[in-house]
Amino acid sequence: MVDAANRQIGAERLSLSLDLVREPFESRADGTLLGRLRTAASDAMGVEPKVVGAPYWTDAAILAAAGSDCVIFGPLGYGLHTTEEWVDLASVHQTAEILIDLVCTG
Repeated sequence: MVDAANRQIGAERLSLSLDLVREPFESRADGTLLGRLRTAASDAMGVEPKVVGAPYWTDAAILAAAGSDCVIFGPLGYGLHTTEEWVDLASVHQTAEILIDLVCTG
């Protein structure tokens, strides 16, 4: 692949290196935390929440690799770390209720 790229751009020598590797993260489907969070969210929202993936990396991968039960959870919003980042305030309040329920029933 590197040789073909060198020929295409007329470069004498092009090299590739992988300088940073971070393990992916996936919540344990049988994890206690995920189950308790789904119950608390269902109670607050009145419907079973969807469990979805995210295209970004977080420190949850490091914590999970160390043996912690982890879940990425938060309010609805868009534009994380951009000039037009926003969050739905009603969702912030609902998230707080869910987290309080999660902690108090644990």
